[in-house]
Amino acid sequence: MIRKSLAGLFATLFLLCFSGYANAAGGFVWRHITPADKPGKGEFSDTVTTDGGCLHGSCGYLPIRQVYWADFNGDKITDLLYRDDNWTLWPGTVDGTFDRPIKSSGTCGTSSCAALVDGEILLGDFNGDDIADILNRGQRFQVWLGTESGAFSTVKTSTVSCYYESCQRLNVGDVLVGDFSGDGISDVLHLGKNLTVWRGTAKGTFLDAVETTGGCGSKTCDKVERTLFRTGDFNGDGANDVLLRGTNLVVWYGNASGQFSGPKEITGGCFGERCDYLHTSKFHVGDFNGDGKDDVLYRDRNLTVRLGKEDGSFTSPVESYSGCGRTGCSELDWRRVRIGDFTGDLASDVLYLGRNLTVWAGSDSGQFSSAVESVGGCANTTCDTLHYYNVHIGDFNGDRSLDVLHRGDNLEVWLSTDDS
Repeated sequence: MIRKSLAGLFATLFLLCFSGYANAAGGFVWRHITPADKPGKGEFSDTVTTDGGCLHGSCGYLPIRQVYWADFNGDKITDLLYRDDNWTLWPGTVDGTFDRPIKSSGTCGTSSCAALVDGEILLGDFNGDDIADILNRGQRFQVWLGTESGAFSTVKTSTVSCYYESCQRLNVGDVLVGDFSGDGISDVLHLGKNLTVWRGTAKGTFLDAVETTGGCGSKTCDKVERTLFRTGDFNGDGANDVLLRGTNLVVWYGNASGQFSGPKEITGGCFGERCDYLHTSKFHVGDFNGDGKDDVLYRDRNLTVRLGKEDGSFTSPVESYSGCGRTGCSELDWRRVRIGDFTGDLASDVLYLGRNLTVWAGSDSGQFSSAVESVGGCANTTCDTLHYYNVHIGDFNGDRSLDVLHRGDNLEVWLSTDDS
């Protein structure tokens, strides 16, 4: 089994993420709870290419808001999905290449899947079968369930309402997906006046809304800047929580009822500043020591982490003094930073697409290793020339460590390597 987390993948873009992007970049990543058979150091293979392009053209020409990556067939390998007239899936394989596309014809009813509104589509496991599914916010919540065949089910429409209005009217940046009840099924969270959750069921439908009253601090949640929110499991109980950067870090803890407990305010500010003064693109969430609890990272001169604790609070800052090359870590281009476990040891790492692929590996102490750089660039160019919208991360060969995919003329993958 694997634990689910929206960790998305443009890891620095919060409500672009996962940390759910509200799907500006459509990734859903399974977080493994067992390490890779042979964890690595953060190095990558030479380019693995799947020739043939994508639907009679360059894969790089597929519109970013119609491209999604997740394990849509349950084989623990990340696949690539495109929303055109139908759902078109390229299944990943154990060697890092992709099989021929599978089309799910007719699943969007009488209209084209491409006619769905980009920002209203989110990914998650909405029936708890460890296969990624697709959610659309139309008049009601609509779900297409992934299956072992790689095709999608016909749409399942929930009868629950969204405050007696169309679910489509909820602002894009206000809607997030996560397992806020800890039952292994993805739920929908709305940052409205209060925190409101629609819990998913094993049928791919949703229960009526559960609202946690009290707003978000001194304001209602809809009056708080969206980039100040993050989600993650900060106390390690298996339910996603909501984190707010105010003067201090404030956490609401998810639980089986669908309501949140708290809020709990962790005093002391953040890395020498008020937490809301930190630059959003330099503030990240991940499990940087691999203990099953999410932590917070800030990229300043160095990489500095506050580790999550079982009581829902955070440790004092743990700083890695090795820096990030010739410049401070804050100078890394946020669009080329990715957060994920690229070494297979369960600890989240920092990846940078510079001239080459460079990894700073997390460890059980919360400190990061010195940079490990895979020389040779990316295919026939340097990695920093790849358009960041066309670069995705996922486990593209099923070895329980994350890899890098580029959509160029063809699909190009750089596989994380072990120490053998």
